[in-house]
Amino acid sequence: MLLRPSSPPPQQTEPAIHWRSSPRYTVGWIGNVFCFGEKAGGPTIERLLEELDRRPAAELLPALNGVYGLFIYEHAARKWLVSTDNAGLYRIFYSAEAVSTRFLELAAATAADRRPLDNQAIVEFIANGGNYGHHTPIATIKKLRRGEILELQPTASPAIRVGKTSLAEQPDDTDRCFLDYFDGLAQALADRRISVDITGGFDSRLIAGLMARTGLPFECAMLGAADGRETVVARTVAETLGHVLQLHTPDVSNFEREAAEVFLAGDGLTEMSGLLRDRQLCEQRLARGVELMVHGGGGEFFRDNWYVQDFPRYGSAKIDVAKFYNLRIASITLPDSQLTSEGVMLRRQVAARTIETFERSRQATNNLTYDKILFDYRVPEFFGATFSNYLNMGMSVEAPYLNFRIATTAMRLPPWHRAFQLWHRRMITTYCPELAEIRTTPGGYTASNRPTRIAAELGTYAYFQLERVVRKLTERHLGKSLRHRGGNLAVDLPGYSEGLRRSTMFAAAVSRLQRQGIFNAAFDAERLANVHVGRIMTMGGLLQYLDDA
Repeated sequence: MLLRPSSPPPQQTEPAIHWRSSPRYTVGWIGNVFCFGEKAGGPTIERLLEELDRRPAAELLPALNGVYGLFIYEHAARKWLVSTDNAGLYRIFYSAEAVSTRFLELAAATAADRRPLDNQAIVEFIANGGNYGHHTPIATIKKLRRGEILELQPTASPAIRVGKTSLAEQPDDTDRCFLDYFDGLAQALADRRISVDITGGFDSRLIAGLMARTGLPFECAMLGAADGRETVVARTVAETLGHVLQLHTPDVSNFEREAAEVFLAGDGLTEMSGLLRDRQLCEQRLARGVELMVHGGGGEFFRDNWYVQDFPRYGSAKIDVAKFYNLRIASITLPDSQLTSEGVMLRRQVAARTIETFERSRQATNNLTYDKILFDYRVPEFFGATFSNYLNMGMSVEAPYLNFRIATTAMRLPPWHRAFQLWHRRMITTYCPELAEIRTTPGGYTASNRPTRIAAELGTYAYFQLERVVRKLTERHLGKSLRHRGGNLAVDLPGYSEGLRRSTMFAAAVSRLQRQGIFNAAFDAERLANVHVGRIMTMGGLLQYLDDA
């Protein structure tokens, strides 16, 4: 949906956007939006319309939950207010002239001479997997971020401006905050057809167990190979909860015919390898009549995932943001031999700029700093792109771990309370005991909080923590892990990444990036890590799309 300052309230512009009106306001929304005590969607928006008569939007938006975009039109002032959810997950784009729910739509509506390319942002996407901040590969188009409100007013100068909401972090009890959220979710999602993501890990296991505890009906689904280790665990979790696991194995066999459709589904800013998997799973869910999927993304805030490189110095005031960037964000680097001299310079500038950006999130300790970097910059890029694509394809999303209040309370947990997945173990053993003894992958340890289990499994945990650190170090210094080729995922069958690498789209993307002056004439696709293949396809595809627009 494209909005200009003079746009009247649309009614049926896109099926995924819904509308409600009062005498003073019209409100549109896309995705899953709810407040506690109300059902999601229409009932929540009706309550918002009532409150808007008494209080400004900036005071009301922090109380909303879910993954959504919100569009408020004030009739008398002919003014739009546009906002994303409180974690900044649904992506909204804006320029000096218009706002859109889709990047490609806004790019196509912008005159060619007013959409200058930002080569540094293009290299950043390939190197880091996204653009960490407001910027995009088009210098005049920006992303709306968490806590911001866009105002479009035809008589104002400038016509489009960005304001702020008051997203104050509250010192809630983490367990109570989490459990209360699921109670509110049960009321909000009553009568919805729900699919819960299941993997072999603890994050999705706890989500599924708490969903079952609320009494909400749902299906269990996952991406994976039929005989994969994680699939076996996920199937056990689903069957323990009384469900059949809906399994989809990513398939690259039809990619040549579907490449253009897949690219458009990712809005030109989604890494193609992951997008192909997610789109296939989304289409299968939609075909089964699913309306909303519940995702376990963000469970790492309750683990020591993002400060494991400092093991065992958790909670230290010694903070190395450059090390964090090199090991956790860009551990597999683009080799200089593949880049032009300008490309090498741009990659180095990207590293310096990203580290400088991350420094703005510095806190008192290493765990707080790295978690805040994750929430401020990486979450909106990686989970935000995936969830936005789902919403734009007609599938709502709920991500409990990424709710603003839940994530910020999780970050304040003592760092060692999150080690060995102790928080997950305690929650699963207490509230989902039937799932506690199921062994996970990798490692083969349980989710039990029993002292004997913890004592018996600590050695395995320490081994795998050390292995994770070694893997990141070897990726950084050798260009690949000693244990697996960078970018391969357990859900992929043999040949998945190779099929993308051999595709016509990949070859065309490399050629277009060579013409852009980023890759050199000696580019060797076989020397490229898999993690960069889908990113190259996205950026090369975007450049070609803009050439043709």
